[in-house]
Amino acid sequence: MAEKAVSKKEARELARSYRQGLRSGPKNKMDTAIARGFFEGAGGDERGAALYYSLPQEVDTRRIMRRLLAEGKRVYLPQTSPAGKMRMARFEGSRQLAKGPYGILEPTGSSVLDKRMALPILVPGLAFDRRGHRVGYGGGYYDRYLKNYPGLKVGLCYEACLLDEIEVDPWDQPVDILLTERGEYAAER
Repeated sequence: MAEKAVSKKEARELARSYRQGLRSGPKNKMDTAIARGFFEGAGGDERGAALYYSLPQEVDTRRIMRRLLAEGKRVYLPQTSPAGKMRMARFEGSRQLAKGPYGILEPTGSSVLDKRMALPILVPGLAFDRRGHRVGYGGGYYDRYLKNYPGLKVGLCYEACLLDEIEVDPWDQPVDILLTERGEYAAER
């Protein structure tokens, strides 16, 4: 572990700088490796998964979504509200997407994931640490949603954005597994 935890601000800056310098060829290779790792490990749930519709600079989840749908599995994506609420809604195809309050594509359906199903959930983040803590975009949506989530929580991250230790707040919710282009890591507790 590092002697001193990296602040959230420093972690965001490091991750953004790395992502901005990442060219499409290497990014595509890393995204492919992460998707393959998901299906070979954490993604083994026969029912499906909850994930996020990735932004261009994030780990690409679209290939994971396509494969889950092609295999007849359930896919759930976040629906957000400006009031700070998030829920996972069923996604069955790209015609069922519209821009949400923050300009991110979200499903338009009303079928919501029952948390008791405990599907694996793929969690975005700018950076993660080896304990499973993440730095997101600062809205707290995932921390609130994950607080009582019983399923496996999987953080998707590029290896260069996996840090030794990030400063945390009491409300931060860690993931159970970190999945990078180099492999799967159990969060150190």
